[in-house]
Amino acid sequence: MIIRIFYRRKMSIIALTILPLCLFLIQLPLEASPMPQGKPQVKNVNLEINEDIAIITYDLVAEFGQTYEVEATLVKENDPNFRIPVKSATGDIGEGNFAGSGRRIQWDWKKDLPKDFTGGPDYSIEVTATLVEGGSGWVYYVLGGVVVAGGAAAAVLSKQKPSTPTTTQSTLPAQPPGRPF
Repeated sequence: MIIRIFYRRKMSIIALTILPLCLFLIQLPLEASPMPQGKPQVKNVNLEINEDIAIITYDLVAEFGQTYEVEATLVKENDPNFRIPVKSATGDIGEGNFAGSGRRIQWDWKKDLPKDFTGGPDYSIEVTATLVEGGSGWVYYVLGGVVVAGGAAAAVLSKQKPSTPTTTQSTLPAQPPGRPF
């Protein structure tokens, strides 16, 4: 009897077992990775100029899986008002998942700087990163919704259709003879 009930409800039982397991496994890799505390930190910024392209490398010490806004700015050591944002760039700049080491930006510096710019040792690149709120948290809601919808669909589809009653024809016995009233 118990086996028969289990067999009829196996899809519901499987769905109810898989749902918490999937949610646990989705969260597990994030909990296993080291999570730096506090604000993201940019370290080891390096600038290398090759003719028309400048290569900026940096390390972003931050929580993996989060979205960050990375910006680079050319600054002058003795002039706090001199700030030229890096705009004509590709690579690990802008909004994205840039946590980790060895990040690279390719900057077409001639497009952003004035034609009479001469450069010098007192100029440097400043790279900053800020956490974008709500970066990738929506992924968990979407995946959770998919898992819940799949479990609900499995539970609904697993319900047995009521069997159509089979009818057999039989004749009723005649009234017994001689019954007194």
